[in-house]
Order: sequence, then C-alpha cells, then structure tokens
Amino acid sequence: MRPAVEVMRLNAVPLWHFAQRDPLSWLVLHAACTDDEVGLFLALLADRYGVLTGPDPAWIMEALLAEEMIDISGGVLVHDSKSGVTIAPSCCCGLADWREWQQAPAGVAPWMGHSPDPEMEFHETQLRLWQNGDDRRPGTHVDVPRSALSALLAGVRQDLIGFLDALRAWARQHGCADLVDAFIAKADADLAVSAELIPAGLTTGGAV
Repeated sequence: MRPAVEVMRLNAVPLWHFAQRDPLSWLVLHAACTDDEVGLFLALLADRYGVLTGPDPAWIMEALLAEEMIDISGGVLVHDSKSGVTIAPSCCCGLADWREWQQAPAGVAPWMGHSPDPEMEFHETQLRLWQNGDDRRPGTHVDVPRSALSALLAGVRQDLIGFLDALRAWARQHGCADLVDAFIAKADADLAVSAELIPAGLTTGGAV
C-alpha cells in the first residue's frame, strides 16, 4: 500500500528536469524519490492549477501557495505481490483523500474514484478490493487483512512524510529557499500528511 499520484499529459514543458513517465501511469511517493521524480510531481501539481508556464520555480511555488487548497489526482495504490493485481484510484480521487482509509474497519469505504468504480467488500478478517465493482472476475481482487491495515496506513504516512523531505530538498536546490518552509507546511496540511493517524480501536466496528 503506497501513496501515488497519477501521471497526466502535461500542457506545457517544465523549466526543470523531470522524470519521463507514460500518461495514466503512477508515480509512487516516498523519501527516496529522485530529483527528477520530485520535479515530475511539482510539474503535475503546477499544471493542475494552471501555473506551469510561470517564469521560474519560485514564481510557480508562490502561485501554488496562493491557492486556497492544493490537491493532486492520486491516492492509495494497493498491490498484491503474489497475484500481481493492483488496485488503483480512479477518476476524481485526490491524494488528500488517503486518510479516508482509516474508516474502513468501521465499515465505511474510502473514496477511491469512479469510472471504473473501485469497490471495497467488508469481510470478518479482511477487506476485499475490486478495481471495478461491476466486473468481479476471479483473480482480479486484492485482500487486505484487517489486522494489517493500521500498519499499512502508517507506512503510507511515513512515505508521504519522507516525500515532503525530498520535496523540501528539491525546492532549496531550485531557488525556492525563501518559500520552502511555507510551501511544505501547506502541502503537509492540505494533503493531510503528518497528523497522527486515528488509533485503530477508535475506528473498528463489526464487519458487514
């Protein structure tokens, strides 16, 4: 279970180096992201808010700081290494929605987007995820043990915290030292990164 953003086709070419990824692929966020991967993230974010054509990275970062809230297409990517099945967020799911997964033990499905419509089934010991709730072919789901969810979400949180550190380093290297603290604080707050997770005992409930 990893935090990830969806790679979209950019409407402009960034002023900095960025990782080349196919449109509709996924960029996993973590502390070890390269400078080019961080550059891709910032390009996707700036393009989403129509400021990628700004004159320099500092101008772009300042424009993003002026937004009431920043978010980016993405969420929680769930991969089963044994089956090879991956459940990805769909359209209109944002990275900031990732904490909705805390409510799953109480029988409340997180928002995972639509078209296709990812769906979560609630079983006694596991949460079963389908990429498309209308297409439940055998072997196309991922089971997440209820007992493992808290640790998995803690891992997502740590990945995001680590990515903010990588983003901070990138910003300092690209002339944004005067803005970096404010920008990281905004990204932390808007994407719900570093706040403590709700203890599992406060969200658990009976399986449906």
